[in-house]
Amino acid sequence: LRSPDLGTEAWTYQRFTSGFDNIVDDARGLGKLEKLDELFDDIGRGMHRAVAQHHQAELDLFTEAEGGVPCFSGSSIHNARVDRAALWLPASEVPEGLELREGDCVLRAFIARAPGRSSTRAALIRSADLPATFDHTLIRLRPRAGVPVSVLELVVSFLNSSHFAQMLAAKGADLALSTSKLKQVEVPFPSSNVLEALERLSAAEAKYE
Repeated sequence: LRSPDLGTEAWTYQRFTSGFDNIVDDARGLGKLEKLDELFDDIGRGMHRAVAQHHQAELDLFTEAEGGVPCFSGSSIHNARVDRAALWLPASEVPEGLELREGDCVLRAFIARAPGRSSTRAALIRSADLPATFDHTLIRLRPRAGVPVSVLELVVSFLNSSHFAQMLAAKGADLALSTSKLKQVEVPFPSSNVLEALERLSAAEAKYE
């Protein structure tokens, strides 16, 4: 049931009990939900790799040693990191505006579905991954200024989670992800207290590595 006088949320008994208020207050202490386009100001696909076969042979000669630039694809993401470039390009052939930067997040542009489960893959670009570019099987999410790395790491963890894949499936998402719909997806954004705790944990982890 929904009442126009009481908001758009489902009208349930739990909403009007003190216990529910306490749950809401506890949740606010942990953080809130933010739409992806409030955290990232550029969400888009990479280059199309329509490369002629004879030119492909030339590109295969480029490696990191020869100054080649790796082009990552959806199959390059493993364990929230990128590796195994799909292609190496001369620096002169990297399209303008499609260079990856440290702090960019990349998301595989399609949902992998198997009986009973769906999965997505995302990674955070580190300085060791650069220089690099990406193809159309990846969606780049470029963070707005001031978004902490700890938040980006949490977002990537969420994008890799089964909860995110199930949420997309529940919303009727196609196998190929739409960037316009992706911008409206809500992800957890931690409170300042949680952020401080995460930073202390990261500092302690770095100290004992």
